Amino acid sequence: MKITWLAEPTVKTGAVSYRLPVRMECDPAYDPYAVALRFLPAGRVVTWLVARDLLRDGLSWVAGEGDVRVTPGAVTVGVHLCSDAGEVLAVFARDDVTQFLRSTYIEVPDGRESARINWDDLPEVLA
Repeated sequence: MKITWLAEPTVKTGAVSYRLPVRMECDPAYDPYAVALRFLPAGRVVTWLVARDLLRDGLSWVAGEGDVRVTPGAVTVGVHLCSDAGEVLAVFARDDVTQFLRSTYIEVPDGRESARINWDDLPEVLA
């Protein structure tokens, strides 16, 4: 069962800030280790895949290095994304991230992710 949560973080790029809908998704049948952050600017979708554990760890301490970093706050969670095209900071309400992650861990408990992968399909996927 795909788990989704719609949030509207403040997105900051350079000196510009704006609210932007973001759909957080976890599809345990596809990748139980990952969360998709689907930014929904008008007329298109920009997707970043983030490790579910990285997002969880970022609720408690600064987590990640390189392209994705997550920073906790008292009422917010900052997700800093960096690519060759530029950088963006999405500041989510902490409750949105917490409730979304809680639902993913109910569906796929920590440490049980590999049990959700259909290993029999691997040769077909790699072909």
